[in-house]
Amino acid sequence: MRKIIAISVTVGAVMAVAPVAYANTHTAGGGSATCNADWYVNPDEAALKPKQLPQGLLFDGPSLIHHKSGAYTLKNVPTNGAFAAHVYAGARPLFKMETSNPYSTINKSATGKWWSSKIAASEPGGQSDPVDSPADLIGKFTYTEATTVASFGVGYGNDTGNKALVAAVSFGGHVYRLTCRPKHHPKPTPTPTDTGTPSPTPSTSTSPGEAPAPTPVNSDLPVTG
Repeated sequence: MRKIIAISVTVGAVMAVAPVAYANTHTAGGGSATCNADWYVNPDEAALKPKQLPQGLLFDGPSLIHHKSGAYTLKNVPTNGAFAAHVYAGARPLFKMETSNPYSTINKSATGKWWSSKIAASEPGGQSDPVDSPADLIGKFTYTEATTVASFGVGYGNDTGNKALVAAVSFGGHVYRLTCRPKHHPKPTPTPTDTGTPSPTPSTSTSPGEAPAPTPVNSDLPVTG
């Protein structure tokens, strides 16, 4: 099972993200239509997929989510990853990045430092002795200058008792909003009759069972690791 890294984010304007098809399990489904279809879990992580709510993704216990990243190496990957979350119980999730060559998860600590899932906790680059940037992992374990970052995301590890709602994630200057409101389909306007009866206008009321509009993301949320 893959681990994930968590970050806190100050959320401002939100960018629209076009759905992308991956050979993985995505968050979209049911009345959520294509909400957050570009966020996914790997095939062996289906049980870890967070629940999509109108206000964001609910991480309850061991859970995580990924988003494909650009062509970054450990030297040039953005280090400003963060997320906006409301914690219901336990600790905050972590901001995470997955790497290729070697495969690993790199986590961002609460102090903004980085540690690898492949390095022993007590060694430099491990959880108890994190480094200042992902580039500082080069030369440790089997990380090299050719190591690439495959994805970024948010999640908890194997600890239970943690629960948080993540409303948005920030990475590389982009803010990805995770709220979701099922699409509303107005009733079609009936064809006017020749009796002179005016045509009704499309309904703008909320259909029974439809989720209310999501709560706006607080733009003043603190940035933490």
